[in-house]
Amino acid sequence: MEFPHTVNSQEEFDRLISGRLARAKQQWESEGGISEARRQAQEAEARAEAAEARARERIATRDARSLLQEMGVGDPGRQERILRLADLSAVSYDEAGEPNAKDLRDALKLVHRDVPEIFGEGVQVIDSPADAGEGVGASADAPITSEEQLEKMSPAEINSSWDRVAAFLRGER
Repeated sequence: MEFPHTVNSQEEFDRLISGRLARAKQQWESEGGISEARRQAQEAEARAEAAEARARERIATRDARSLLQEMGVGDPGRQERILRLADLSAVSYDEAGEPNAKDLRDALKLVHRDVPEIFGEGVQVIDSPADAGEGVGASADAPITSEEQLEKMSPAEINSSWDRVAAFLRGER
């Protein structure tokens, strides 16, 4: 390997090494800058997703409180205790970002099944018309007869009615 010129002193050697280190540092920082921008974009995206999740949670909580009020659970402290136990993360949302009322009611039903005393004396979680299916006169045991009916079902509804869904998919209409 040939060197462009011979180093004759320690000072000259230090100057050459300092120059090389400065160029390497500049290159490292410029490459790191790209990574830094990417990291900042990812953090911004994560913050936006977290904000959207918090907004959805607030909407689901609002609607769940409304359902509790309809059931006769008016005490805010009691509602808060019920909502802490309810799994609102399982609630699906429509295109407008509104929570599925059946999923909310199902989450409250699960809490009522496990800890009915938290709801208060005589409170019953009853099925709403939405729980009975989308069509008029449809029941939970009625077969699924159209793709449209299946498309309107939330993931929780599909899971809870899997036998009917599977029968429809097999062509048993």
